[in-house]
Amino acid sequence: MNVAQLRETRHATRELLCEFVASGGHPVCTNRASSASIIDLHEIAEVLAKVPVWGSEEILWIRFVFEVSAVIGHSGVLLLWSGEREAEVLRLVAAYQPSPDPAKFAQEILRSMHRPDWSESEAGTPEAPFHSPFANFAWRHGDFQKGFSFHQPKLLAALATRRPEVIEHVLQDPAKTIGFLSVNAHRGIMQLTDRFDPLLVEKMEHVLFSGTSLPGSDMHSRYDRIHAFIDYHAVRDHHSGRWSARVLELARSPEFAGTEQAAQLLLEKCPDEALALVAAADLRYRPSSPGPGYRRILEEALADFSGLGGRFLSDMLASYYFAYGIAAMIHEVILSDPTHMHAGKIRDIYLREASTRTGKRLLQFWQGIAKADAGLFKPEWKRFSTAKGRQLRETAAEWLQKHGRGPAPGELSPTASVDERIGGATLLAKANGADAIEKLKQIHATDPSKQVREAVAKLLEQAGHEVAPEPEKPVTRFENFANLEESLAAKAKTIRPPAAPWLNAESLPSLFTRDGVALSERARTFLFQVQAREGSGELSADAAPLLEHLDRDRNAPFAHALLDQWFASDMKASTRWAVDVAGLTGDDSLIPRLVRPIPDWCKLNAGKRAEWAVRAIALIGTPGALRELDALTHRYRNQRRYVAAAATEAIRLLAAIQGISEDEIAERIVPDFGFDESGQRSFSNPASEEAVARLRPDLKVAWLAADGRESAKPPAGLPSDEMKEWAKLFKQAVVSQTLRLERAMVEGRRWEPAAWQERFDAHPLFRCFAGSLVWAVYDAGGAMLRTFRRYPNGIFADAKGEPEEFENAASVGLPHPMDLDDAVLADWAAHLKRFKVTPAFPQIARPVERPDPLHGNRHEIRIAEGKTLDAALLRQRMLGRGWSPAPTGNAGLVFGCFRNFRAAGIEAHLALEGFYAGSGRGDDVDLGVALFARPSKPAMKIRPGTTPLPDSPLVMRFDEVPAVVWSETMADLKAIIGA
Repeated sequence: MNVAQLRETRHATRELLCEFVASGGHPVCTNRASSASIIDLHEIAEVLAKVPVWGSEEILWIRFVFEVSAVIGHSGVLLLWSGEREAEVLRLVAAYQPSPDPAKFAQEILRSMHRPDWSESEAGTPEAPFHSPFANFAWRHGDFQKGFSFHQPKLLAALATRRPEVIEHVLQDPAKTIGFLSVNAHRGIMQLTDRFDPLLVEKMEHVLFSGTSLPGSDMHSRYDRIHAFIDYHAVRDHHSGRWSARVLELARSPEFAGTEQAAQLLLEKCPDEALALVAAADLRYRPSSPGPGYRRILEEALADFSGLGGRFLSDMLASYYFAYGIAAMIHEVILSDPTHMHAGKIRDIYLREASTRTGKRLLQFWQGIAKADAGLFKPEWKRFSTAKGRQLRETAAEWLQKHGRGPAPGELSPTASVDERIGGATLLAKANGADAIEKLKQIHATDPSKQVREAVAKLLEQAGHEVAPEPEKPVTRFENFANLEESLAAKAKTIRPPAAPWLNAESLPSLFTRDGVALSERARTFLFQVQAREGSGELSADAAPLLEHLDRDRNAPFAHALLDQWFASDMKASTRWAVDVAGLTGDDSLIPRLVRPIPDWCKLNAGKRAEWAVRAIALIGTPGALRELDALTHRYRNQRRYVAAAATEAIRLLAAIQGISEDEIAERIVPDFGFDESGQRSFSNPASEEAVARLRPDLKVAWLAADGRESAKPPAGLPSDEMKEWAKLFKQAVVSQTLRLERAMVEGRRWEPAAWQERFDAHPLFRCFAGSLVWAVYDAGGAMLRTFRRYPNGIFADAKGEPEEFENAASVGLPHPMDLDDAVLADWAAHLKRFKVTPAFPQIARPVERPDPLHGNRHEIRIAEGKTLDAALLRQRMLGRGWSPAPTGNAGLVFGCFRNFRAAGIEAHLALEGFYAGSGRGDDVDLGVALFARPSKPAMKIRPGTTPLPDSPLVMRFDEVPAVVWSETMADLKAIIGA
């Protein structure tokens, strides 16, 4: 089969399977097909019958399962349908395979974890004894000797009575481990017939008494033996005590005494020894779901707490396997009576064990205790109610509230400590009554501590109450550094360095003020402390007065040294303050050191460190830092997008601080690259005369020779490293500003006329944009008045040469061709051609699509539906048009791509099938419908860019979509599919 036929087969298969899901099947993953209209499965079968045959039936079946998996997400997906639909699926499979091999599909059914219903029907026949068509199909065509899923008691029962030779074959096969059957399955077989008991016992005894694992077993022999003992015990019960002596012998051994079955048997046969035998058992084989037998053992241990029982319980609590097994039962038995005669010793055991745990394991330990404790640890819960950790504090509050303990009046008093006030508020929140909520609101409004107010705000949000953001605290200013030092001296007792074992403060260079004064050790520690307390990567308000006096130019050595120590540490989140302090004190020389490790951090799944580095660059705050942030937004716009998101957010914050837009701040930081007003720059050339570069109107650099000729290559002799860096930064600025201005055209951004002239007429780089693009002036109401461009001689004029004086102009912008009539477009097209102007991006010649007014009530664009593209080509076209992959789902599956028209508040989405995060050349992707949606509200908990279903309330009608957004989306879709 050639590539074209292969692609046709894959496309037809996936498309029809998607429709099959839409018809009412049960998909593992949710996608656009799940809400489509109901269709007839017979029609699917007819179409599938026309799909070309791949070749051998085996390859056909493998490909069929693969295609189903690509659509639904599981290789056994056809088994997810039940009832009447199973028969339709069988017809679909037969239609798909013109020369079907039923055994292959039957074997897939037998081996699948998604099992059919093996219940036998009263009206069944020897060939079709079950209710399920799938089960009957597998019964007729499957080869049970080749294998089947053994965890199916009803199937085993049917085999035992109807095909006993299958059970005999399995039991006689030495390669099958004893663990393949469950106890329930064994009992089900034994209740039907005693025919297999000798084989069952023979196999179990081989594992239990031969001392070796079964031949060919890929399971560890210990686990084979545990399963064998449990089944051996079940056989013993079924036969009213037969083999009891041998089972009891095994139950007394340390290997098996820890099982629930052994505990029950020991209590029955030798109750005086039961506790000692169970206590000596291997801890690894304690039951995960203990029953009444184990509860009796624990009760006996509690009664004998002063002897063996206490040691047994202590060992259990200290066991690593404790968390996975019987923890809840131990707590329930031991902690139910706080007045127990050994309550003090029990407390000591628990507290000793708690002292060996930290972090998450300690939290889980106390959370388990909280569910069963009747009061034994009341002092601990009182202490934990003021703990630093929120989860432990809330666990304690829940226990105290459950046992009738509310906050004491003193805990909510402003005179109480911060931890006490937070703990009291947490207790109050657990009451969750109207009075409690009002008190919390009052605390949030009046408490002097920001830490308490933030904790209470979170409690109110958890209770479903909105909290208004706090007004910013005015920053205390100091006239000189001496006054600031006096202020710090007054609160010297509260200044402590943050926990950082790696920090060697004495080896750090000094920090200097602008007056050349070195900071005291106290002032430097204060800077570390308050920035560590901030923890968000933003400038601490308490640090601002100190930083105002520092001299960045002199403090770069300090920033580098601090960064060196942090790089040499484990770089935990709790120490990110060091990167922030480096950014706050360093200069542009720090930027390359922060940028360089970002790719490696991303590869190591340490993306948070990359985000910290980005925020530190933002804290440097220089034009060079802003340029690097702008470059990061473009460098990571398609991959590792969280880095670009962090850079974008940093630019947004800096813009907000300066009271300007993000685009404006990005334009302000563009350097002139040394070009003068005529657009030329001279470079000293050691090898010859000075080299002259000229900035051409098409944003390319030309090098002027002595005879006046231009060349695209710089003359020999120029420093290569210096020129490479200069060319890199220039290209980076051109690309970022081109993308930004194209977005400005689509979003309808406007400039004030004076600000526009200052930037686009005075700046050498922006002059090129002013001359290669068509601009427009608008009145105060937003109506377009005239269009113009900048001529090479510096005059602003329209296409016919009429000068533009900006009369009555309230703003200037880049008009979209949708906003221009045909005559104006024709004039400008002829003008640009006559003057050989190369636009920075398509504008006048930009493809335009206008929506059909008769289709205003529609929601889905079907221009791309049914098309198939190579994954690499799709990715290239998609990213090139400004579209991004939707968030990745299970197994790396990407359900669509989207473009965000942020000014309009609209996202355009294109559904994809068979597209994975790792898809590349040679992988086909099926395109689906496109639609427009409003970005989801936070309350809906949908990630930005997530492809909505067609019936989602977020999806927009065509007549709700702005014309420019419609046109841009249609042009993008046509470019993506290659139309």
